[in-house]
Amino acid sequence: EVVLFVKQLPLKDHSKWLPHILETLQAVLEMNLAALDAHSYALDNTCLSFEAGAKGFRVKVFLSPVYESDEQLKECINSTPPAYRNFFAPSFLKSGSAFVLKQPAHVKTAIKLVKWWASRQAWTSEFTTPSAYLLETVTIHVALQRRSTLSEIMKSVFD
Repeated sequence: EVVLFVKQLPLKDHSKWLPHILETLQAVLEMNLAALDAHSYALDNTCLSFEAGAKGFRVKVFLSPVYESDEQLKECINSTPPAYRNFFAPSFLKSGSAFVLKQPAHVKTAIKLVKWWASRQAWTSEFTTPSAYLLETVTIHVALQRRSTLSEIMKSVFD
C-alpha cells in the first residue's frame, strides 16, 4: 500500500473529487509503468490498484490531502457524514506508523509474523482480507494484555 500526500487537494468531500483524480493517476501510471509490466489496473472509491512484475505483486495507491494539523483532520472528519469517513483512513498513515514503530522489538517481530501468516492465507475476497493496520493493531492489543514474550503473543493472536 502506498499513500501519496498531495498539497492543495480539497480537505473534504472526497467522493466528489477523488474518483476523477484516481482516473487521471491511472492514465499516468499506465504510460509510465509499462516497462515494469504493470497491469490489471482497477479503481474503487478510495484507491487505485494494479499488479506489477512477473509475480503480479499487488499495489494499492491511496491519496490524501495534506492537513495542517491533527486537529484540522479531526474537524474535517467530524463534519463529514459517517458513510464517507472511510476516505480519511489514508490520512492516518503517519500516526499509525509512529504507533507501530514505538512498540518493543518482540511486538514488532510478532507483527511481522502475523502479517506474513496473513499473506499466505487464501482469503475468499479482497473484502475479507484483513488490512495490514488491522493486523498490527490486533497484535499490539494482544501484547498490551500482559503478554510478555513473543510466543505468548503469537499464541494469543491465533487463539
